[in-house]
This record gives sequence, structure tokens and C-alpha cells, in this order.
Amino acid sequence: MKTFNFILLSFLYKAEASTMRVLKFGVDETVKGPGSYAKLLNHNPAEQFPEVFTLCYRSKTMVNRHTESANSLELPSNDGHHHWIEFYVGYTTTTSYAKMDFSYFDFEYASDAFDPKTKPSGRLRKWIHTCIALDAANKKIAYFEGGYLRSDKSKYGWDDFDEFFEDKPDNLTGMLLGAESIKKEQWYTSYTSVNIFKRFLSHKEMKDITGCKADTQGDYLTWDTSQWEMVGNNSQVQLLQFDEVCEERYGIPILFSERLSFDEADYTCQKFGGELWAPEGNHSVHDFIAANSNNTRVKQGKCQSKEALWLGHRGRINGGRNYIYNWYTKRKLYPTGYADKGYPWASGSAAKFDALKPTSDEDTYIFMRLGKKPGKLYSTTDEDETKCAPCFSMPYLPFIRIKGLCSNSKLAYGFEYGQGLLQMEEEKDGNLIFYGTYSSKIVFNEEAALWNWTLLDNPNIFATSTASFKTFLMGKHYWKFYGDLCYEDGEKHPVVFTTCNQGEKNGDNSEFTCNDGLCVPMEKRCDGRFHCEDLSDEEGCKKVNIKKQYSKLSIPYELDEDENVLQLKLNVSIKIIEILKVEEIDSIFKLKFYLLSSWDDDDLSYENLDQNINVNQLDSEEKEKIWKPVLTFTNTEDSIETDVVTGNDHKATVLVERIGKPVLKAPKDELHNYFHFLGHENPLRMQREYAIDFLCDFELAWYPFDEQVCPIVIDLSGLEDNMIELVPGYVKYYGDVDLSEYYVKDTELISYSRMIDNVEKFGVMCQVTLGRKLMSTMMK
Repeated sequence: MKTFNFILLSFLYKAEASTMRVLKFGVDETVKGPGSYAKLLNHNPAEQFPEVFTLCYRSKTMVNRHTESANSLELPSNDGHHHWIEFYVGYTTTTSYAKMDFSYFDFEYASDAFDPKTKPSGRLRKWIHTCIALDAANKKIAYFEGGYLRSDKSKYGWDDFDEFFEDKPDNLTGMLLGAESIKKEQWYTSYTSVNIFKRFLSHKEMKDITGCKADTQGDYLTWDTSQWEMVGNNSQVQLLQFDEVCEERYGIPILFSERLSFDEADYTCQKFGGELWAPEGNHSVHDFIAANSNNTRVKQGKCQSKEALWLGHRGRINGGRNYIYNWYTKRKLYPTGYADKGYPWASGSAAKFDALKPTSDEDTYIFMRLGKKPGKLYSTTDEDETKCAPCFSMPYLPFIRIKGLCSNSKLAYGFEYGQGLLQMEEEKDGNLIFYGTYSSKIVFNEEAALWNWTLLDNPNIFATSTASFKTFLMGKHYWKFYGDLCYEDGEKHPVVFTTCNQGEKNGDNSEFTCNDGLCVPMEKRCDGRFHCEDLSDEEGCKKVNIKKQYSKLSIPYELDEDENVLQLKLNVSIKIIEILKVEEIDSIFKLKFYLLSSWDDDDLSYENLDQNINVNQLDSEEKEKIWKPVLTFTNTEDSIETDVVTGNDHKATVLVERIGKPVLKAPKDELHNYFHFLGHENPLRMQREYAIDFLCDFELAWYPFDEQVCPIVIDLSGLEDNMIELVPGYVKYYGDVDLSEYYVKDTELISYSRMIDNVEKFGVMCQVTLGRKLMSTMMK
């Protein structure tokens, strides 16, 4: 069985700092059993638990299958038979929360408590620094995290507080970190700097502690002198420098030990939310070398060969001199301005740079080896050479969102709150596995060349995929499902794995997942241009959502506050392209023009609308399924109708004008997210070019000083008169003003009414005013 040959590379700059004791716990079980925890041993039992206190601690959760036990810090009750308070700081992928017992002290957050500007980046796999202060008498509470006040309110108030505080422990005997028992759980958590103070710390003190500007020791529980009993097979003690806990400066790079071309390596990093490692300082290179030069996993992998590692740098000739620059930032690194920084390629040693010899202005690709001369740079102009990909700039090991999986699938139960999330996790042997939040796991079987998706607590339910190992499952791939009620055994079904940003509900920062796993902004999906390398952003670009009960024969309507039906407002505009002829004797003037009508249909909704209305054109099938108005050109010989509704008028175009704001829709059982738009906020617009002979009564009594007003009279069909209000929009004339005998003096679009068979008819009239050209008349 093969999993990813994967290395977690922690490039942390270790300055002179104090050593910190870290307690680590972990559970990886599929049945109920003993847990993994630490129990406080040496606290003075005679010292009473304070009425006012502040608890501060630092914790890091590596895998979290069960948030209520994995992150708990438990204080005993006064009778010792149950806990008094359990403190939780939520490290889930979808929510941020802090709790002090479920019944009393959930925090009520301000709306900006976890604003993106202040929220720590990546709560899982990152050290979270927390202070919780409680003052019973004065009803004060405060929760600080990451150097910011997150809340100073109790969600459930203080009504039961006196009764609750009566159960306060006499002392800390029995205090626990972790969980004593488990329920088919998997989690790994670390604690350090657990301190309790006998006072309500000031906001500045809590800000400094949680912002890593101070590591103040408690005066009731002092971390540096406390003693703990470690219980469980996975419980252990580790020593770390303060900087390692408080200054994770360089993110968490991942080394994918599969040889890839430069583009494949670059795309792989992008799919996992990062980019190729582009070191810009001696410390990061040295840390890399120290972490990997003697690492047996690297030596046994595919990255130790002469092909080595791609870097996020490029090389180029400049005036006969070689230089390199950061491929992503375009920042020039050598030789100008950086030699004093001690970079290995800018230190003056020719041996470090002798292989960088491009022979033209063509960019070269830079790579580095971890062999006998680690840190030495090489270049090549062949981007198809294969090397390994060290991906960087990841704030945490990414979470992979699952799209397209049936919501009733048993495999979906392995995800956090049904959201379909997988986490990349480092195993003890350095390999990489995809884990669901509770019980699902995905690994690659090299012999069978299959991805295996299994449930830890039910081996009879599984799925397999023949996707290439080089894809690392990112993007759209087909899976065969077995033992799952949602699918027939062996049924193939597409599923999308993505790290793309889901963004906000209003669509801000949302990304679309290409079939190959790359991400593009959602606004660029279905905009008529290709942005995905595989062109998938222009697939499935339907515009209209039509309800089952929708009828294209029913006129859209709205109701007022008293539930009365309101008339549909149908806006009519005209663009006159040219006047083709004016025949006074036959009383005809012929126009070439566009008729535009627009209306709201509240029974429809739309997807993936673009700011450019021309991109939002309905296809023939969509156009045929919706209601469209039928208008009549009354002053024509046969009262010509705009008969789009019969399907005969194929020249008509129907578009949607994007006016309303999008709402992000992210159904987990669909392959892709999409933008949703409401029908009453985004009008439909129908347009069609016509060339029609209109009847016009020419009044020649004042010839040759006459003016003629020729109309275009637009009415509704009889059945729609009382249900639709025609509203004049605009008229524009684009043709030549000078005609043979006339010139176009004015155009106007107005509402009108007239009596027909004792019934008042309402419509829209476009009046074209023609003035006589006297010179043309006199020269006849």
C-alpha cells in the first residue's frame, strides 16, 4: 500500500528564546476505549480556587474528528464526580467558537469578532493562543485570541450564574487536558503555557499573552512548575522554542515526492493553495537543508536523484550578466541589492552559481539539489524535465472540499457537519493521507493504481478511482461506489476535490474549481472567455432556473401588500437603424429597427450572470421555455405580431440584464458552486431586428412647408390588455438625418390611449417627425 511520500517542512527561524514544554495527545481509534490525556499532579489542594480568575493557554490541533473532546481543558467539580467547566476553543474548518460548558457560558460574538483582518489564518494545524477571564461578582467575562478581543458577553446571560458557581472546585485536583474516553474518534492536540491567574487580567495583559508578546506565568496554576501524568499510548512530552510556538513565519510547505514538469509542479502547488518554494534568505535555505539532507524519507524517495527540486525562481541574461528573480513577485534577487543578505547564490562564491549559464534572453528554470552540495543552484531551459515540487506559502495544510457527493452517501458521514471536507494529514512515517473529519480516509494503492476511499468503522462501504497519482485527486474525477445506499455497486459518479475559496455568501472572494483542480474567480465563470487551462469554466453555463410549476403561458405578476395582483410592467424601447423608404402616394414609410422589451419574471431565477449583458443570452431551449410578450404593430397592413411565443421568430434574442447582487450557492451534492440571481432584481430583455412597412397619413396641405409625423404604434394582444402595462422606454435614431426629400427632425416615444369598439386601448407610440427639404423640392 502506497500513500503520498510527503514531507512536512517547518522552516522556522529559531532565535534565542526560552524552551517551552509541550504536552501532546492523540487518538486514532474506530471503537470506544481509553483516551489520551494529561492529569495535573502537584497542585496544592489547600489553595482555594479563586472567585475571579483568568485562564490562558496555547493549543494546536492537528486532526480533529470530535471537537467536543479533542480540544477540552477540564476543571473538576467540587465533588470530583463530574467536570465543573470544560473550555473549548473550536478548531473546525467551518466555524470559530469558544465555549465554557454548553449550558452557561457560550460566548456571544460581535459581528466582526473573526473579521478576516484579525482572524488567525488557519485554525487547524496552527497554534491558537487563548485567554478566558471570568469575574462572578461583577458579571464580567472576556475571551481573547490571537491578540484580539473576540467577545466580552455571555451568550446565555447571568441568571443561573450563582447556582452554577456553587459547584466551583475547591482546588485543581483532577484537572485534565485531553479526553479520558473516546467514541470512535481521531484527533491530535498539543498544549503548552496553561496558566491560571487569581485575577481578571487587563485587556492589555491578555492581548500581549495571546499576541505572543509575553508568556506570563500564572499565580494560581504555574505552567513551568506544574507536573502532569501522561496517560494513553499517544501521549508524549516535547520541547519547543518559544518562536516555534509563537512565530510560524514561513507557513507549512509540502514536498510532493513525484517527479513533475515545471508546469505540473506549479499547477500542483496552485491546486493546494500555494506556490513553488522561492527562498529569499539564507535562513530558509539552511533550514530546508537541515530538515531534509539526512532525511531517510527524502533519500528513499524520488527527489534525491539528480533531477532535484523545482524552485519558484527564474534565470535571465541582463547585459551579459546572469541574474535570477522570483517568478511570482518578479522581484530581482541577484545580483542587484541582495548580496549583503547572505543568499547562497549571492555570496560571491562562483561555485554556487556556476551552473546558471543561460545562452540567450530566454528564461531558464531554476532547481536545487539536496545531495553532496546542498543549496547549489542549477538551471535548464527544458520545462518538460521532471523534478519534485516543494510547495510553499500555505498558512496550514489545506482542507479539501468535496463536491458532487450524494448527501445521503454513507461516505459523506465522514465529513465535518456534512460539509464534505477532507484534511491532508502527516502520518507517523511521513506519508500523506486524506482524512475526513470523523471516519473516512483516502489513500493510493500503487500496485493496483487505484485511489481507495474507505470508512474506518465500516470496511464494506468504499469507493475507488483510477485517477492518475499525479493529479493528487484535485479536480473532477470519477469514482466507483460499493456498499453505499446512494449508488448501485460499481456505479461511476463524478466527484470534485477542491481547495478553491468558497468565499462569502454575497460572492466576495469566491472561486470556481476547474476540472483539473485549478481555481479561477467565480466572476470569470461563464463570461464567454476561457480562464481554466482545460476550458471547463465555460461548460454547463445555463442561465435560467425554471420551477416545475412554471408555465410559459402565464403572464408573470407580483402581489401588493393586500395580495392584489399587480400589472406586469413591460418596458418598450426602439433603436431605429435607418429609414429605408418614404412613399407619400402609398402612405408608407419603411424602417429598419430593433424592438427591445424588458420585464421582470419573479418566478424565474438565474445563474452565472455576467456584467456584460451580451454574455447573458438564453439559448434556444431556455428561450422556448419561458413566457415572452406578444406585441402588435397596429399601423401595419396585417397588424404584424412579434410571434416569438409560437416559436416561429428565431431571430429574437432574449438576454438577462444583471442588476441585482449575486448570492453564492454551494450545494454539496453538485459539482460546482454558482452565483444565484433573483428574477425580480434582474430583468429579461428581448430584442429583435425588423424591417417593416408602416402606414402613415401624409398631410400635404402645407406642401412644401409641411412636416410629417409617422408613427410606430405598438399594442398588446387582446387577452393581455388588462394584465400588462406598456411603459415607454427610449428611442434612438442611428441612421442618416438627410433623406432624399425629408430630413429626420425628431423622434419621440410616448404612451397613448384610444377607443376601439368602445374599449379603451393603451399602448406605446414612437413618433418620427420628418421635415421637408426645401432645396430638394425647389430643384425638382
